[in-house]
Amino acid sequence: MSEDKDFAYRVASAGYEIHYCPESKVYHSHDYTLRSLFTRRYKDGKAFSEIAATDSDDFVFSGVRYVWNEYAYLINSGAAYWIPYALLYDFVYFISFTLGKNYEYLPTSVND
Repeated sequence: MSEDKDFAYRVASAGYEIHYCPESKVYHSHDYTLRSLFTRRYKDGKAFSEIAATDSDDFVFSGVRYVWNEYAYLINSGAAYWIPYALLYDFVYFISFTLGKNYEYLPTSVND
């Protein structure tokens, strides 16, 4: 987690400069199983609940916009056959993050 920040820190520590290039494109992905996705996003949700302001819950709107763009991309790129899996993946993502955000309401055995 945060490997990009670790990389940036090591590069800057070695004396190199880091520049923001908004015109550049980077394709980035993770090869999560649904189980590892659940674990990762649960922890993200838990961390979010501990560090974010209580009124910063616009992640649902941002998530819906992201999902809409994701499915449009799949359709436009000829990969609409991935939509059923994307639906499942996005569902697991949302549920696990939401559970993590609300971890204090779950049994303590879940958070061990």
